[in-house]
Amino acid sequence: MNQAYKVMATVKIAGHQVVMDVVAWQHLSGHRAKRLIAQFDLNGSQKFEKAEGALAGNRLAPETIGGLFVAVNGQGLVPQSAQSKAVRIDRDSIEVMALLRYVLPTTNTGEVTIGLRKGKGDSRGLEVSCLPPVLLLYQGAQTMRLKPIKLRSGDRVSFGIDMDAFGWFSRRGLLPF
Repeated sequence: MNQAYKVMATVKIAGHQVVMDVVAWQHLSGHRAKRLIAQFDLNGSQKFEKAEGALAGNRLAPETIGGLFVAVNGQGLVPQSAQSKAVRIDRDSIEVMALLRYVLPTTNTGEVTIGLRKGKGDSRGLEVSCLPPVLLLYQGAQTMRLKPIKLRSGDRVSFGIDMDAFGWFSRRGLLPF
């Protein structure tokens, strides 16, 4: 069985909120994928129709998301929204994508932690980036990162707002609020 995983998170301002959008992706092939195709290709069309893709995506989403955790001050944060979908790539492979949106606190009193709890043999990676004026605080350094940082299991990342950049965007009318 061949599997590949990837989890990517981007923190940004959306409207009046600071949000984190998470995309989790998984590729399955081989015998297990064939069994899943047989289970979810209900009409035998050799592809997943919309409802079949949603059923398969919902079934595989927890595995695709894996050990992802988002916490504020040590308390788990529940996503505001979640969607998943599976697509049949060829006769013996499937790709699954899960999209999660978290609304983060806008006060400076909380630490947001994101990371992965890795299981045995899990090769999943987590990449985190942010869009200005959000700052990424990682290993004691503060930076605006458009290029993702690759995290290891147990790494902690927190976020803040660069008020100088916020003012710059605001003065130029570039903020949506």
